[in-house]
Amino acid sequence: MIAKILQIIGGITILSAVAAGGVLVAAPGMVPTVTDSPNDSAEIRIVDNQWGEVTEESIEVQSEAQITNPATTFQSEVSADISMNGYQMVSTTTSEETIEQGTSTATIESQISREDIPEWWVSHIENGEESEMKVELSGDFSKGDLNVSPSTEQNRRFQTDIRESIRMQLKGFEGDKAGYLITVNNTNAEWGTVNQQQTEIILKVPVRNNHPTEEIPVTDFSGSLRLNEILLLDWESEQNSYIIQPGETQTIEIRAYIDNQDIDDWLATHIKNGESSDYEIELSLSIGPLGDKSSLAVCSGRLNTTLLSENIPGPTRDGCELQRPEIVDSFDTGSFELRENPVIKLRDEKIISGEDIDSGGVLPNDGDNLPNGGDNLPGSEEEGDESSDENTPGPNESPDAIANADQLSGTAPLTVTLDAGESSDPDGAIEEYRWSVEGPTPDGRSEEVTRQFQTAGEYNIELSVVDDDGAEDTDTLTVTVEAADNPPEAVAEASPTSGEAPLNVDFDASGSNDPDGDIAEYVWRFDDLSSPERGEDVSHEFDDPGRYDVQLRVVDQRGNEDTDTVTITVNAPDNPPEAVAEASPTSGKVPLEVDFDASESSDPDDDVARYRWEFDDGRGPRFGEEATRTFTDPGTYDVELTVTDEQDNTDTDTVEIEVESNEPPNAVAEANPSSGEAPLDVTFDASRSSDPDGEIERYTWQIEGATPGGQGETIERTFRTRGEYEATLIVVDDNGARDRTSVTVDVEGRFQANQETVDLDPTLELTEASFQNRSTMSSAQIPRSPLQRDDSIVRWGSSEMLSLPSASRVKQLAGDS
Repeated sequence: MIAKILQIIGGITILSAVAAGGVLVAAPGMVPTVTDSPNDSAEIRIVDNQWGEVTEESIEVQSEAQITNPATTFQSEVSADISMNGYQMVSTTTSEETIEQGTSTATIESQISREDIPEWWVSHIENGEESEMKVELSGDFSKGDLNVSPSTEQNRRFQTDIRESIRMQLKGFEGDKAGYLITVNNTNAEWGTVNQQQTEIILKVPVRNNHPTEEIPVTDFSGSLRLNEILLLDWESEQNSYIIQPGETQTIEIRAYIDNQDIDDWLATHIKNGESSDYEIELSLSIGPLGDKSSLAVCSGRLNTTLLSENIPGPTRDGCELQRPEIVDSFDTGSFELRENPVIKLRDEKIISGEDIDSGGVLPNDGDNLPNGGDNLPGSEEEGDESSDENTPGPNESPDAIANADQLSGTAPLTVTLDAGESSDPDGAIEEYRWSVEGPTPDGRSEEVTRQFQTAGEYNIELSVVDDDGAEDTDTLTVTVEAADNPPEAVAEASPTSGEAPLNVDFDASGSNDPDGDIAEYVWRFDDLSSPERGEDVSHEFDDPGRYDVQLRVVDQRGNEDTDTVTITVNAPDNPPEAVAEASPTSGKVPLEVDFDASESSDPDDDVARYRWEFDDGRGPRFGEEATRTFTDPGTYDVELTVTDEQDNTDTDTVEIEVESNEPPNAVAEANPSSGEAPLDVTFDASRSSDPDGEIERYTWQIEGATPGGQGETIERTFRTRGEYEATLIVVDDNGARDRTSVTVDVEGRFQANQETVDLDPTLELTEASFQNRSTMSSAQIPRSPLQRDDSIVRWGSSEMLSLPSASRVKQLAGDS
């Protein structure tokens, strides 16, 4: 029911059959742009929609969308809005995803809240069980600073046919019932008023009393409607009784009510069953002679819809199980009494008792009770008196006139064939037939004539027959012509048919007509969720812009109806929007990042469509209510905001951004002390650094070698090995500008072996053996460097130890001193 819903909903879901969602073209490294050409373009289309899980709170719709992207990678969001008769059921946006080149699919799950179903139902009934489902799909595709938003919409109408299901089953009750005591014909069901709490349905059952002399009371008319075993309708007549006169028809009318809170329970079972509902309608009548609440029939069938399911739509009927209780011998209710043997009067005033009527209501061919002893009637074996003396002439016997008609009642124009073929003459032949027809219908002079009655009324017809001796006999019959059951013709007119909201329109149904001249009701439905109005002339105000198909329904006295539609176009007032551009901050030094906000902009019609920002910096625009831009060059920038509404009315506002230049800081690095023997503790100081137009926010030290650097205006470090070390200072000011400088630290060292100092005293008598014999030295502790020469001291590899000179070299050095 709620129909090809969808694709859509809730995560999105995009109802049934949403067409291509807009087209994008993109070359590698470029931003996609909209195009009408399908070649080399990116597009979105709906592949499939199906129902998901049905819970106590919601009904899920699953939508599969295909995205074709032949050119470039971009970021994407997809938004979906689904409405029914203008009432929004779902609005959702997917999370942003990266769409790679090629073709990909995505499944979107959305939830229809069951709490929203009764409100939609009101509009559905007011539109004659018809809903227009509108699905709007839009994409937000972006790359860099630019974006584009293709969109599409799809409209679909669908029907539920619950009223037609009821009408179809009421038709199953028609015909002769209860031993032909009553006849039910022309049953009908139609919707009445509907509000947020309940839905009214009006049931009409015309009942004819077939008894020729007795009244029949109908003391109750009750019944029920179940869909998938959900009881939607349960009714009982409010009247104490209907008294139906002999041979007359009276329409029993019931106003039953559906609790709208039960609709979502039924719809949930309907969707679980694949958009199919089994229904059962039971009808009971309390008829005087039949006993209390005699069930006439129980009918069943199935109702299918095609929202997201491939069904054959509409109601079907499985059949009715008819109940025909026996007629009781007597029944007494107040003044009413059905006698055991009711008496039927014949036209010749002879009497036949009820006992002589067979079970089918047919009079017997009994000569004791029929005119002329039953002679010459069908079934009589004698055509005359065979015992009479053929040679003895007697007095002339009169002929017997019998007038018959192929039908004695009907609606105009009614064609009736009058037949005198059963007339007879006992002792001769009939020479002449004369038909006298009341009213403008011409008379006739043959055994069989055909006449057509154009207008309603009762027509007395007399047949006269004359035999060959001039004797005459007459017979009469009455033809009852009812007004033709012709449907009315609805003609809806409106003035004006278009204009700006709010629009007041006068509606006129005076051009409608009915061939029988008996229009009973005019009902106007305005397609805007308002209640229907009744009357030949009505006025209605449309508050919101849109296209409204206003339906006129005309009903005649017999329940026949016709509809006509007039379209009203309500335009939004041509009020331009008001643009308000705000920025924070509005001034500062390069590089300056500024946030822009258009949320204070407004539109009298509340239909802002687009926001566009132009930044006056030689780069492209940005779109959206909010935007951010970083200005890297000094200068004054007039940033312009353009706001556009749905009618393409625009307004602009400008905000000025002042961007100042920034002088870099001056880095000054000092080391104290800057030289000394290892281990050497050094304090690095940047306190003399400065910034001419701001403040220094960060100090970073980078030190050569294994000594770590650090952060801060001053740091302390210890150097444990000899060498020259360069320390670099980097300072950054409050606008991101930076400067750097360096300072050098000279660390001097002494020879060490296993942490023992070897003093090269020139007065010391050293021999190579003396070094080798030291208890703390060994060849492993003081290995001979492969780079050592007799006349030099060379640093040994990557070791922090120094190689020793040979003993002879030490002596030489001492002697030289």
